[in-house]
Amino acid sequence: TRDLAYLEHCPLFRGLSRELVQKARAAAVEVTFEAEQRIPRFDAGDRVAYVIMQGTAATPQGWTMSSSAVLYPESLAGGGKGQQPCRALEPLRALRIRQDDFREVCNSDARLGAEVYLRLAKNLAEMLG
Repeated sequence: TRDLAYLEHCPLFRGLSRELVQKARAAAVEVTFEAEQRIPRFDAGDRVAYVIMQGTAATPQGWTMSSSAVLYPESLAGGGKGQQPCRALEPLRALRIRQDDFREVCNSDARLGAEVYLRLAKNLAEMLG
């Protein structure tokens, strides 16, 4: 499906087998945002990250993010204190991943956990320059 293709190109899952991407998908819930709506860093009682499936978002730093991009990846590692949230530039559909759910899925499969946390670390390092 198209959503699976977007996930396979996401920095957190790029290069993983389809089987591992589908396991990781189990940690996500689909959410939508209207144009100009703020995208929260905390939702469903936890820190969250989002993989954009459709639409675009703006970061507080002025970056425009679209399909397969990850908003707030630091949340999956327990970080993230920024006051200003990202916002949807147009109607946006994303997969929301709670930190606790992400950790639970990664703990259930050591191979998946190692691969995804390695990609998360690389993504965070690239963001920090």
